[in-house]
Amino acid sequence: MDVVRRMQKDKLHAEIALQLSETSALTLQSMQKTVIIQMIPYLLGLFLTIIFVVMALFVKPLEFSNPALQRYLLLMIPAVALLVWGLVTRSKMKFDMLSLNILMQASSAFASAKMQGKGEIGALQNLAEMKRRAASMEKNSKKKKEQKS
Repeated sequence: MDVVRRMQKDKLHAEIALQLSETSALTLQSMQKTVIIQMIPYLLGLFLTIIFVVMALFVKPLEFSNPALQRYLLLMIPAVALLVWGLVTRSKMKFDMLSLNILMQASSAFASAKMQGKGEIGALQNLAEMKRRAASMEKNSKKKKEQKS
């Protein structure tokens, strides 16, 4: 909503808004590949942490003076660090994708409203329509999944 208002305030042309939308869409498509690659540290850290915790729990006797338990706990430190780093990277990437998605939707709605001769109100109506369609598509896909199972 704020993005649309800013575009209206800056008197952005419809062609520029369309180019902005297309550029955002292409950037989002290329980011999807990056997201998969950046999920590797998170998944690896999670996997290693779970393995080392399970292995540490099977050590008998479960005392801190046990050298086997100390070894697993020392191995768990880099695994937890990798997990935390993966979580931070994952949340940053989610934020970047969300902001690009908002920019793409807002610029598409603004461009279509400008081409129809409407202003900010028309763009906001277009955004509301996009949200309604996305919600109905999500609802339909959930129904299909429930019917399959």
